[in-house]
Amino acid sequence: MATPGPFIMPSTAHVAPSGSVALTASNGTGTGFVWSFITNQSGGTINSGTGAYTAGSLVGVDTVQVADSAGNAISVPITVQSGPTLAALTLQAQQRGDFVNSNFVTSAEWTSYINGSAFRLFNIIIQHFGDDYVSSLPYRWLTDGVTERYQLPPDIFKLLGVDLLLNANQPSYRLTIYPFNRGQRNKYSPWNIPISYGMLSNLHYHLDGNYMWFTPFPSAGQYIQIQYIPTMTALVNSTDVLNTGVLAGFEEFVVIDAAIKARVKEESDVGELMRDRAEILQSIEEAAENRDAGMPATVTDSNWSDMWWPGGTSGWGSSGG
Repeated sequence: MATPGPFIMPSTAHVAPSGSVALTASNGTGTGFVWSFITNQSGGTINSGTGAYTAGSLVGVDTVQVADSAGNAISVPITVQSGPTLAALTLQAQQRGDFVNSNFVTSAEWTSYINGSAFRLFNIIIQHFGDDYVSSLPYRWLTDGVTERYQLPPDIFKLLGVDLLLNANQPSYRLTIYPFNRGQRNKYSPWNIPISYGMLSNLHYHLDGNYMWFTPFPSAGQYIQIQYIPTMTALVNSTDVLNTGVLAGFEEFVVIDAAIKARVKEESDVGELMRDRAEILQSIEEAAENRDAGMPATVTDSNWSDMWWPGGTSGWGSSGG
């Protein structure tokens, strides 16, 4: 069987000082998981056996690692910050919808409304503006020579790229793996041989449901790594913080959108709130359109090749006309 690396859920987390996160590990060998800190800026604590994490009193980023019984390890960042917590967002939504001191909407419903609205905002930003607002995460497999489909991480939202690592100890020494259409599934057979001198490989991938399908069968002993945008981590505890790194300044959309849902349940007028939401959404689209105003993104060169000297469809170092 192919060997997947360990995986941590949630893969990213944001909490207020003294907030907690229940981390869980899967994949890898599936046994002997040991949790530890790589960095501990907040002064937090973690249970080495269960992964139960509690932030300290300082703001910062705590990097938590889990290793399996074979020593395979993976780490995740936990951002400890002051910001809009689930409790604060709920109170603001209650105030906007005129539900303060009302039990008409339950606590569980408010949490569901807040998360639904936050996911909607997250999707709007990612769909419109790509990965400018979310850090891409790495995940890798060790190939066995007989497996062609590898299970994707459970929190993947958008795939950003696939790499073949020519040397696991030198992550920068890698090749880009390009996609294939289903009708091309036999085009690159029958073997997969990376040519390190010319930096070429005939390995290609195809997203196939919850799996990544490679053709031809990857040779044994290779590390394949993906970069991806993870889905937004749900707010569960009252001290969980909306990811302001992604949604900075946009939390008002979440507040109003949740208030609208509560008003709809009550069958009350939502006209004014919907107008406010439309104005905020327009402001978000205008403000978020180009995060890197000084150096805006350009179109990817689809004719680029993996030779020693990158080339296009013609000229020295090209992959052919």
